[in-house]
Amino acid sequence: MLTADAFVAEVCRELGFLRAQVLDTWQSVELADGALLTTPSHGTATEWGIAVISAEGVAWNHVDSVLGGPERVGRTLEVLRGAAGQGVDLHLARWCPVLEVAPQLAGAIGFPRGSYAEQLRALARLGAEEPTVVAPAAASVIPNAPYDSLASNAFPVTPERFARDLAALAPSLNRLDLEVGDLITLERGQVEHLQRASPLVQRRGSARLPTFVPFEVPVLWDPEASVKGCEASEIRDWLENRLAPRLAALAEDTVPLALCLQVRGGLQARADLEPRGSIQADGCQAVDTWTWTLQLRGGGCAVRDGLDPDYDQLVTVTRTGLGRVLSGRSSWGELLLSGQLRCSDRAFRVRDGDLQRVSWLPALFVYACPGYEHSFEVAVRRRVARLLRDVR
Repeated sequence: MLTADAFVAEVCRELGFLRAQVLDTWQSVELADGALLTTPSHGTATEWGIAVISAEGVAWNHVDSVLGGPERVGRTLEVLRGAAGQGVDLHLARWCPVLEVAPQLAGAIGFPRGSYAEQLRALARLGAEEPTVVAPAAASVIPNAPYDSLASNAFPVTPERFARDLAALAPSLNRLDLEVGDLITLERGQVEHLQRASPLVQRRGSARLPTFVPFEVPVLWDPEASVKGCEASEIRDWLENRLAPRLAALAEDTVPLALCLQVRGGLQARADLEPRGSIQADGCQAVDTWTWTLQLRGGGCAVRDGLDPDYDQLVTVTRTGLGRVLSGRSSWGELLLSGQLRCSDRAFRVRDGDLQRVSWLPALFVYACPGYEHSFEVAVRRRVARLLRDVR
């Protein structure tokens, strides 16, 4: 097993993998009939693409790495040609902009024209450099119930629209249109497409993507509202004794910050409740909503009840979701991807004639304790331990 993440390798060894190797960018692994070579990603995540080099040709799987602009693509291709002694015959390329957490982080929910255009220009550079085949592929995931309402904001283009746009921008580029379960072979530099030939994939139902209708952000609700979550006193204890001291330790200046946390205990049908709380557009009502403000000032961090209307950052989370993170059963990332964690960030400083983001402040202030990566590691270790216990 090859990975860019040391923690992933560690977990795989615990699960019984005979070999789990951590690779940096531009590292090579020798194979019996060729080699694998990792390629760079120009995003913030620890990841890479991977090129397979053999006597039959060169295939580059971009996975979900960020190619960068045309100039960076050109430099990557130059290194690959030097390592392989030839050009790339086949590219497995990401085709859809990633918007899966834009609504949760108060980002733009409309069509991402700028990032999509850069992506197309980068892919067009592939065909300009050498004769090659591009097959749109990605690790895209369609949310299922009860999270399916998130899907309408996640896929801004269809594969058909992408194919049309790429053909208009790079008409000389050879392209394969793939479906789940297809196979691709590469022999003597020739690419062959075998439709639905994989014995490992069984298609179920429709494979069409959800329609992109980015007119509203899905309602934040608790899919486990019937489960007893953490109590208000437990959350207050976490805020005062763990999160507030950690934020005070991270702070690099004494300029005041108001950080607000709202915890929602779920949604119930409006007819079942007294007329209190906030009525949602779908006829449901938020209940057991608790709000606190963490005020950073003068090197300290005080906690009080209520929402500061002039907050610098507001984080809203479901009650059971927060309980799962604090108890080590889930990670912050799981809550974010399932729509149970939201953020409105307007924390900035006026310096040097400009508005500057507060550099020390985590993307969501709750990530300060437990940290984003730490929450993931704790949740994974818990699940691995349970799995191994059940197996034995």
